[in-house]
Amino acid sequence: MEEKENEPWTTEEVTRLIIKERDRAVKIARGFSEKYTTEYAARKKAGNDIAFISERKADVARVIGNAISGGNALSLNETMGDRVKFEMKKYLDDGK
Repeated sequence: MEEKENEPWTTEEVTRLIIKERDRAVKIARGFSEKYTTEYAARKKAGNDIAFISERKADVARVIGNAISGGNALSLNETMGDRVKFEMKKYLDDGK
């Protein structure tokens, strides 16, 4: 996307950027969730008494990912793009 000097961005351009950034942030959160889930399994198998801390970190990372995306594992029919478009429309409608 080419940046236009002193021209406002369209709703579509802003929506695309928001989706891109949310997707990036969700991937980061999921990466941490996977890391700590793996760490938990290894610590539990080794009999480590504080393995539960890794399990909790994995759960927190999952919750953060869901908060960023605006959805959860049960949001099967709605994409992040759908949610962003809905939020943008609501924001623009409320601002008038």
